[in-house]
Amino acid sequence: MGALDVRLKEERQLDVRRFQREIGATGIYVTRAQNGAMPMSDLVALMRDGQIEQQDPDQKLYQ
Repeated sequence: MGALDVRLKEERQLDVRRFQREIGATGIYVTRAQNGAMPMSDLVALMRDGQIEQQDPDQKLYQ
């Protein structure tokens, strides 16, 4: 979604979340952008060298 303008990106993120909830699907969204992770997640995993270092709800992770 990096090539989309901000408004369109936010709309598509909400569409993806809504669709996941409607069908009961779990998804993995990979990003380096913190502001891209929060709207897309229930949990955020912080990884380094292919290993999960921390996995928490987004608010707890960023505190």
